[in-house]
Parts: sequence; structure tokens; C-alpha cells
Amino acid sequence: MEAALWAMVFLLATGATRAGPAGGSACELKPIHRPPHMDVSYTQSKVPRGCVGGGSPREVHVLNVNQSQVPTSALNVTLVTGSRLSEKPIIVINAIGFITFSDFPQDLEPEIYLQQSSFAMTSTLQLLPVQSAELASDSQELLLWARGHFGAVTSFAELHSPSAIRLTVGSDGAGRGPCALQEGFSLRGVLEWDSHPAEMIGCQISGEGGQREAHAVVIDDQEEESSGQTDIELLSDPECAPQQDQVLLILQSRGPRRWSIQSRHPLRVMTQPPAVSWVFISRQTFRQDEARVLPSPEEVTLWAQQEGFDRMWFTQMPPVQRITIRLQSCQSEVPVTVADVGSTVPSVEDRPTTLNEQITQILKLVNPWRCTSDYLSISLTKAYLQAAGGVQVQELTLLNSSCRAEQNDTHIFLTTRTDRCLTSIGPASEIQNQLLLTVDTLAEPVVVPFVCVPPSVELSVYGNPDFTTPSESIQAGVKTYAQVSVSGAAGHALLRLQECSLTQGTEKGRVLIARDAPKMPTMQVLEPVEVDSTQRLFRFTFVHRAPAGPPACTGVLACALCLEPDHATNCSDSKLMKASLDLSITGQSPTSLGQDQGLGTGAVLGITFGAFLIGALLTAALWFIYSHTRSSARKQPVPTKAVASESSSANQSIGSTQSTPCSTSSMA
Repeated sequence: MEAALWAMVFLLATGATRAGPAGGSACELKPIHRPPHMDVSYTQSKVPRGCVGGGSPREVHVLNVNQSQVPTSALNVTLVTGSRLSEKPIIVINAIGFITFSDFPQDLEPEIYLQQSSFAMTSTLQLLPVQSAELASDSQELLLWARGHFGAVTSFAELHSPSAIRLTVGSDGAGRGPCALQEGFSLRGVLEWDSHPAEMIGCQISGEGGQREAHAVVIDDQEEESSGQTDIELLSDPECAPQQDQVLLILQSRGPRRWSIQSRHPLRVMTQPPAVSWVFISRQTFRQDEARVLPSPEEVTLWAQQEGFDRMWFTQMPPVQRITIRLQSCQSEVPVTVADVGSTVPSVEDRPTTLNEQITQILKLVNPWRCTSDYLSISLTKAYLQAAGGVQVQELTLLNSSCRAEQNDTHIFLTTRTDRCLTSIGPASEIQNQLLLTVDTLAEPVVVPFVCVPPSVELSVYGNPDFTTPSESIQAGVKTYAQVSVSGAAGHALLRLQECSLTQGTEKGRVLIARDAPKMPTMQVLEPVEVDSTQRLFRFTFVHRAPAGPPACTGVLACALCLEPDHATNCSDSKLMKASLDLSITGQSPTSLGQDQGLGTGAVLGITFGAFLIGALLTAALWFIYSHTRSSARKQPVPTKAVASESSSANQSIGSTQSTPCSTSSMA
């Protein structure tokens, strides 16, 4: 029925609704910002306004990005080159701040037009040459401007607060006539863009901090006549993966929809009618509940409460190709932050107007600060500031003015320990300080407070190649699978596994890996895994062989990573991040990695044969001596009086060869 679409879901954002069984605690549904432990994003090709066209010898693509607030991170644009691209394309982007472009062929580097005070750079933070223009925020005016400058427009897209854009140049999706704007236009085959839901509602059902939570995804596809497919991927931190029956996914759509679900962890799924088809891409077992008719959010919340779930979230979104739900931590208490209605309305005044504001925004977008738990480093490319009106930096200091940065022709850099320069460390180990930048065109320094969160490194071992079941022990002679997880290092273009070693007992640690390369014949370094833009996994395998000597039942696996390494062999202390793991070791082996592996089978057989041969020769020699001595003795007469003497002599001889206490006392 029509009510099954939960049309009232987001009407609840203006008024609280309570639901709960008799005698149970009530749950208040509230409009919220994105929950701190969960991130929901989706990918689609439909844009609020857009079009495709033809008639231009060079492809011209125009992106009009309407951002709800001043961006705090760069907008990522990925260019995918199709088979029909023969000339360098023209890309016009009306957006605030920095735009990062993924790598593209050098001979097809696009000609980029940006809004004034905006900048473009590569994924490795190299500035790209751009043409600055006064671009209109209205889509129709911007389209007319593009036609006037380039003659024709290949594609036009109006986007609302995208987090990433994938644009295909040289595709078959271009039109033939002029590009004329249409509402709700699909650019499938030309453009995909990622965004977050504009709003969610949710509540904390249980006040006891439980881990069970239900996610309701409502696809508003009432305007689509045909059925579609949506891919859903559930991600989570490896160290706190959901357990069986801990996560419930409720899927709702008006028309028949095909769901493709990918998760490496147990997942419980419930759908609203009508029936749908499924594709499960996972090694884990999915539990599919029977479809239920739950017409409203409060009825769903009541049902989830009766089922024992601790949290409930509702997300409504348009028909999309992909949905990604990431559970970011294991925290049990999840505060529900009420959204400030109207706080994200776009405003022209939000654009940086003064040079001070422009420099502040550049520094916040570039994030020139890097940190570990012990060191804080600043590295600022001068070209970023020169692009903002050609300012020249005279001095850069931290809050303590004695902590002054050095300069060369291209960079400004500073490194200090986190216990100096008036640096403070917050309750979550975040590092806080301020940049004071003195430039030639401003009388007062530009003050930019910043917070740097050190990347976290966690080390774990597994007994299977799927890296799904962590272990606290390893077995000698059996392959072990190890993983180094780095989270929060998105700003670092490069990470290197500097060294890993294994220490057992009191022995000196054996180096397993050095500078991403194995150092033992039984070692294998696997390809790194990019979980997302904030988490990277380094994996390797090894077979441990215990050292000779008394067995030790414990050991320590230790790894160090280098942030932004250069070509040098060593890594400076300010760039090192370390992690270690205490392990129990079973199944001791008499040999060890990196030491003498003992005698081989051939050597053992040779020694055995040699010993046998020597024994046979000695036996033959003794028999020869015995036989010859006996023959000569028979030929000589035996005096009768000498028997006693010989017997006495023999007894004395025998007595002289005994070393036991009993033999010594009888002689006496």
C-alpha cells in the first residue's frame, strides 16, 4: 500500500514521535546529523538539472556545484577516458575551494576553468594550471556563458553538495543537438557523483549502550516506471566487526528492485513488499527475514525495540546505483545530535572575500600539518599561497613564536616534538596548536588554529587467508597471516612498511620485512588493501620456526610504518609509527628462520654409512689380530710353573685397568 513508502519519514524531522511497548522506555525520533560512528553515502547518475549536447570539435563539460556550506575538504574529480576522446577536453567547474583531479594521460590533460579563488591539484598535491573566470551560480546563466565561450556544450550537470565526481570524457553518451537543461536529468554513462543523505532521523532505543542496531533505507522511486538495481556494501573496522544478528538492514522501495548486497560480516536483512531478487556477494551467511508491512517509522521503531535492537536509523534517498554504509567504530554510547534546521542554507557571504580568509581556507584545505603520537610536522608548498594573489611568506611559527619554520625555494617546513611549542594533546590524543603566518601584504599575521589526529596503527594475526578470524597465537611450522591496519592517514600520499620483526623469548628479533620487501624465504608480502580513503591494510604471511635451545612459549611481533618516505633507506623518527602484538607460540620446531637449518638427509646418510664402514674395518682388524695371536700361541710350549705367575700377572693387569671404587679396594 502507498503508506508502505513511509512518506511521513521526513515529516517527522519537524516534530518528535514516540514509540514504545507498554512498560518500555520510549524512543524519540529526531532529525540528526550523520551519526559519529556511521557514515552513509550513495552514488547516482541523476542530477537535479542537466543535459547533453553535441556540435563541438572538443568536448566541453560543465559542472555547477552548489555547496551547502564552505567545504572543509577538497572535491575529488576523477576523469575516465573513453575510446572516442581524441583531443584534450575542456572542464568548467563552478565550485568553492580546492578541486583534486585523479591521474590522467599527460597528452590528454584537460583545459580547466574554475571560479576565481578556487584551485586545482593532482592527487599528489601538485597544482594544475587553470583559467580563472567569473562563473555564474545560476545554471542557465552558466550554460549560456559556456556556449558563448566554446560554441557548444557536451554535458552540463548541476550538483548539490557532492563529495566525489566521476566524469567520463570521450563516451558515447553525448547528444546530437544543443544542450538544453532538464529537471531530474540522467547522465548515465557520462557522470556519477557521490553524496550523503541530506538528513536522517534516528534514536537511541536502549540506554544501556548496546551494540545492536537497525538501518532502514527508503528508496523513493515513485517517479520511476521500471525496476532498477541498487548495490549495497556494508563496511566496518576489522577490529570491531559486527557479530551474528547484530546489524539489521531494512530495505524499502515502491517498485520491484534488485538488491546486490556485499558484506564480509553477518548481516540480517528484511524487505518491504513487493518481492525483490537478491545477489549476495559474501563469504558470510545472510539471514533474510520475511517481508513485513510496517507502514510508518514509529511502527518500525516499535518492532525493532521489541526485537531487542539498541539503535534505529532511517535514511531516505533517490533511486541510486550504490549505497555504502560504513560502521566506523565500536563505541557503544552513540549520542544523537539534533540537526540545527536552517544551518546549512547556502550563503554568498560564506565565500572567502579577504586575503586573510583566502589564506585561512587554503591552509585548512591543504592541511599542511602531519603528526604521530610523538612528533608534529608542518610542510607547506609555497605555490598554494602564491596562487592566492602571489603572496610572499615572511615567517611561519607555531603558538610559541620561538618554534619557527625554515624555508627553501618551494616549501616551508618545521618539525617538533608534541611536548614542545605550547602544543596541547586532547582527550582523544588529538594534537592542537596554531599556525601564525606572516605575509608581505598583511600587517597582522594570519592565525589558523588546527587539530591534527595521529594515524592509528593496529597489528593482528590470523590463521586463514581470508583475514576474518583474529588470533592471539601462532604455530611454529604453520603459515601465519599478519595484517597492519593504518587508519586516519588519508592525507599522506605515501606509506611504507618500514620493518617488521619477530622476537621469541630472549633472542634477538628476526627481521621479517624491510622497506616493503621480504627478508626470509618463507615470507610473502601481499598487495596492500585500500578499504577507503582513510584506511589502508598491509598484509604479509610467514612461517615461524622456533630457535634452537630451550623453547619459549611467548613472542612479540612488531612493525613500523614510515609516513611519506623518501628514497633513503632509513626513516626519520618524526615519520615513524609503531605497533606491536604479544603472541603465544605453540608447536616448537628444532630449527629457526635465518639460522643454520642443520644437516640435510644426504649428510645424515653419509655419516651413517661412514660410521658403518669404520666399524666394519675395526671389526676386521681386531679379528685379524686375534686370529694371528692365537696361532702363534699354540706353537709355543706352556710351562706348568708359569701358570700361577701368568694368572697373577693377569690379575694384576686386570686390576690395574679397573677404575671403580670396588677395584681399588681389592687391590689394596
